[in-house]
Amino acid sequence: MPTDPAYVAIRERAAKVLPMPGTGRIPTAFELDLSFAGKAADGRKVFETEAGCAACHSLGGAKKIGPDLSAIGAKYGKQALLDNIVSPNEAIGPEYVMTTFRLKSGDSVQGLVEEDGAERIVVRTDAEHVQRLSPSDVSSRRQIRLSLMPEGLLTNLSSQQIADLLEFLATLK
Repeated sequence: MPTDPAYVAIRERAAKVLPMPGTGRIPTAFELDLSFAGKAADGRKVFETEAGCAACHSLGGAKKIGPDLSAIGAKYGKQALLDNIVSPNEAIGPEYVMTTFRLKSGDSVQGLVEEDGAERIVVRTDAEHVQRLSPSDVSSRRQIRLSLMPEGLLTNLSSQQIADLLEFLATLK
């Protein structure tokens, strides 16, 4: 990608004046690289605020409900990162498979099993809450192969923001 400041300035202005046509689809990582110069610093802001990634994913800090992404750029290229964001149900690690517990009281609890023992079951129901269950109170359990990460997280982002986010994630090694 050319780094001449005049070229970059023209591309940035063109992206604002002539945005990519609204096709109703997310461009591929290749298309984003061709049309937008992703900026990792701006991508960190998208990660932390606009896309809401930081609500569930950590970058080496305290464990949250989603996987730690501090080295995700070493594991996946930009297209694979994009694919995993667009279709989160396609690649769910075993430790992130949700379980629904039906209780004898008729209530149900859904989340990630953090502890499963004879004395108690600990279920993380969201990034900040866990629920402790007594195994004797559980009438059934069923695993659900759906990611906690919802689909469509990129639909409200501009192509520039997506390019920035992918650039940021790619730097995490």
